[in-house]
Parts: sequence; structure tokens; C-alpha cells
Amino acid sequence: MSKTNAVILLLGAAVGISSPAAAQFDHPPEMRKGGSVDRKFMSTARCLVDGQPSRAEQLLTAEPGSEAEGKALLEIVRAAPFCAEDRSMTRAPTTTWRGAIAEAAYIRGSDRARPSSISLASGRPDWLASPGATLFAVAQCAVERAPIEADRLIRTKWRSAEEARAVGDLLPTLRACGNGAKANFDRVSIRGTIAEGLVRAQGAAEGNK
Repeated sequence: MSKTNAVILLLGAAVGISSPAAAQFDHPPEMRKGGSVDRKFMSTARCLVDGQPSRAEQLLTAEPGSEAEGKALLEIVRAAPFCAEDRSMTRAPTTTWRGAIAEAAYIRGSDRARPSSISLASGRPDWLASPGATLFAVAQCAVERAPIEADRLIRTKWRSAEEARAVGDLLPTLRACGNGAKANFDRVSIRGTIAEGLVRAQGAAEGNK
């Protein structure tokens, strides 16, 4: 990933961001072919969430990088093979799939005409405190401190100027939440972790009603 095509946050220290080219962050190889691939990937994620909400919830509650996460992703894709007609997309990293499913789940739940079937009402999971979950912990903090800006980012089109501006609006909050830690976000991970934080906050809000 080139420095000019990535957002590298040295939280609490320097921030390297190319603007407005920040919207052109690198995709995984399966997602570098243009907007049509972006749309296809998100369409697949929406299909998976709509058809397998309980499995999507299992995926988003599992600790990143864990065996439980891998098993949950495998189960959700196997249970709805018709959603992923383009088999090349199945080679995308688990983190990419997790982020896309989180984004689809959040948008689905925020549509008042379609009540959410995903409810992560258990609050902050214990694994957010683990060293390997820094990106998720920083993003969760940012969602809680700046929910409007976080929501705005998830509603932008991938690789758009609006996305770049939304990322820029979140940078001060992400920096503050990092509290001196080092966290490297690219355009896929920042959307995915922010979306997951929003889903978690959404579920907590529903649980408090």
C-alpha cells in the first residue's frame, strides 16, 4: 500500500493523509477494479445480512482474528451461497468481509422502515481491551464521541470526495481516542471498524429502550 493512497494515523503524534486523494485508499486486490466491484461487494454483504442476521451478529461479536470469527464468516457465506455469485470476492480478507457486513448491518438497522435484526446490546466486548484490537477500540471510542461524523462517513460512497472529507472530520476524534497509541487505518478498515462501532452503539440504544 503506498503512502499516498493510505490514511496512516499515528494517534497522538503525526497524521499522514493525502487530501482529497484520501478517498483513493488501497483496496484489497479483489476490490481494486472500480466502483462496480465496490457495489457488488456491498450488495453481497447486504444479501448476507438480510438473509442471515443471527450469523452476522455472531461474526460481529467474535474477537477479530479468532477461530470463532473465521467460523462465523464461513458459516454465513456457506448458508447463502447465492449471495456471493462472484467467487473471486470470497478471497477477500476476513477483515474486509467483516467491515462490509458491519456497514450493511448498520445501514439496515438505521432504516426505520426496516427494524434492525442485528442487536449487539451487550455493550463493549472484553476483547476490545486486547492489544490486537486497537483499531476497533479507537473506532468504538470515536463513534461514541462523534456519532454524527461517524454516521456521515458510513453514508458516503466508497472512494468519493465526500468519503475523504468525512474521514478528515473524524481524524481529530480518532487522534484523541488513540491517546498516544499507534493505529494504522486504511480506507477499508476505517469504514469497517467505524461501522461496527455504530452497530454496537445502535444495539445498546435499542436495548436501553
